[in-house]
Amino acid sequence: NGDNEENHCYKSGICLNHVKVLDDADFKYINELCENHSGWNIVYNKDIIKAKALLTDVPAATVYDVLHDPQYRPKWDKYHVATIDIGLINPNNDICYYAVGGMPPLQIRDFVLQRSWLDTGNEKYICSHSKFPPVEGYIRGIVYLAAYYIRDMGQDGCQITYINHSDPKGKFIDLFSIISSTALYLVEYFYFNHNRL
Repeated sequence: NGDNEENHCYKSGICLNHVKVLDDADFKYINELCENHSGWNIVYNKDIIKAKALLTDVPAATVYDVLHDPQYRPKWDKYHVATIDIGLINPNNDICYYAVGGMPPLQIRDFVLQRSWLDTGNEKYICSHSKFPPVEGYIRGIVYLAAYYIRDMGQDGCQITYINHSDPKGKFIDLFSIISSTALYLVEYFYFNHNRL
């Protein structure tokens, strides 16, 4: 689209390199990305990636809590290295450091993210975006926008949609396979472990 990567903005007003407390319009934009299927390709096209799963036996509140709990993340995210809180913007927004181990064939990477979350009852959002200077020993990736959208489907089931628009930087062979396998691992984890959560 010709936008400068350093100043990339989405139509909602969420911009790279800008700390912004997400408001209702931003969460509505995330909802539209997750619910509107027009213009989405089934194959990786080097733009935003969207993965969706229906978890018929897992309550939406459980998925939201597991995704949102940094102490629990190492139990389901086998590539997790570290999550460190940097600062709280308000009760629903913070800045954190996130490091991820090498997902073969990728080297270790880290990110500094602004995270936002919202629980509206039937819909739950966890979003992140931002960029900061790199840390020695890690390849610094850029997350333009990543979000989990969890919708209660009734009778203890839920639908989870994950969208990701990022640049992992460095060399990689097949990012789509890596993200797909990670998303599949997450869905399988919830399916096989939901009774223990």
